[in-house]
Amino acid sequence: MTVLSIDFETRATVDLRATGVYPYAMHKDTDLWCFAWAFDDEEPAIWHPGMLAVPERFYGHVLEGGEMRAWNAAFERIIWKYILTPRYGFPEPAMDQWVCSAAEAAAMSLPRSLDQCSRVTGVAQQKDQDGYSLMLRMTRPRKVHPDGRIEWWEVEDRKQKLYEYCRQDVRTERAITKVLRRLTPREREIYLHTELKNDRGIHLDRELVVAARAIADEGIARANAA
Repeated sequence: MTVLSIDFETRATVDLRATGVYPYAMHKDTDLWCFAWAFDDEEPAIWHPGMLAVPERFYGHVLEGGEMRAWNAAFERIIWKYILTPRYGFPEPAMDQWVCSAAEAAAMSLPRSLDQCSRVTGVAQQKDQDGYSLMLRMTRPRKVHPDGRIEWWEVEDRKQKLYEYCRQDVRTERAITKVLRRLTPREREIYLHTELKNDRGIHLDRELVVAARAIADEGIARANAA
């Protein structure tokens, strides 16, 4: 069965670690730098927003229900849903097309970090640490001007290095995948159900939560003053 491995590099004015992937992906300023993609063991290719056409093989694989694989695939899936499809016209894969290599690693009690897992497993393809440092800089604006205009790191040399970093992440993920076992049917069921619940979210009584927090803050203040 043909597998399509992918990895996204994004940029935003909000902090992914603070917001989580859903608010991050839905924020108006969040966008793609690029993504790397490869079928099976082929050399990874790059797509970026300046390339308007969807690769034909890519398009067919998604529409035919082919397997989509990524490390921490929830990130790629949500970015795809809220950015790649509505802004750039890519067909959206179904939930059950996605396979998460990090989930498979976790099922074997291996690290969920791509870097740490590659080191622990000793695969030949390791994460690009210099590229990682560059990615951290490029994911945030270079400058936000007083008028609100955002200046990104639109430097060709930096972008080319980011593209290669993205390609290497795909190589590393694929190398690790070869030493992992697939999820059992029950584990796979739990994974997909968890993703579905995350998409739906939960209903909260916001007014009650705000009131409860105010009461707790007041109680803490009184206890500290005693």
